[in-house]
Amino acid sequence: MRLKKPDVALFKERYMPSDIDIYIGKRLRRKRRMLSLTQKYLGAQVGVRFQQIQKYECGANSISASRLFMLATALRVEISYFFDGLTADGMCVSANVLPFETHAPLKVRATGA
Repeated sequence: MRLKKPDVALFKERYMPSDIDIYIGKRLRRKRRMLSLTQKYLGAQVGVRFQQIQKYECGANSISASRLFMLATALRVEISYFFDGLTADGMCVSANVLPFETHAPLKVRATGA
């Protein structure tokens, strides 16, 4: 009996972070560092452990709307800060938003149950 090959595309769709989650995480990390805050301190401000902040910053976990609001409040920014530089179609429009970002369209994946 032959084992079925894993479907790599399906794995990536389900388990890989979306480019938008990664972008928001980079914005979160950038602002936290600009304010010289530790992940532990920021986590305490919003009620999560520092490991969760790490996951948000690398895009491994999506940030819920309520948590994004709490993070924005703790960092003293508008929620729109996290989306600055993105257009409605998921394109990065400004090279100075994050110096290492490309202008390639971001891949938006559908989340489903």
